[in-house]
Amino acid sequence: MFHSPLFRPGTIVSDEGFRVRLLSRYFLLYEEEGLSVKLQFEGDTQKDLFYGSMESPSTDMPLNLSPETEERIYGNVQQALEWKGFSVRLV
Repeated sequence: MFHSPLFRPGTIVSDEGFRVRLLSRYFLLYEEEGLSVKLQFEGDTQKDLFYGSMESPSTDMPLNLSPETEERIYGNVQQALEWKGFSVRLV
C-alpha cells in the first residue's frame, strides 16, 4: 500500500519500507533502509524509466548493484509511479 505525505505531494511512501521522491522532471530518488538511488526518467503521464541509469545521489556516479537488487528497485519504482497515476515503461 502507498501514500503521499500531505505536504510532500512528490513523495510516494510504501508500507514495504521504501519511498520514491520526484526530484525534478528528469530525476527521481528511490530510498530504502541503507540505500539511496537516483534514477533518470522522462515523460508526463507516460514515464520512461531508463534502464542502467542508477546513480549515487551524492556523487552522481553509476552504482554497481546486483541484478536482483536492480530488478527489485525498478519494480518498486514502477509500482509506486503507477499508484500515483502514471503509465511506466522501462527503456
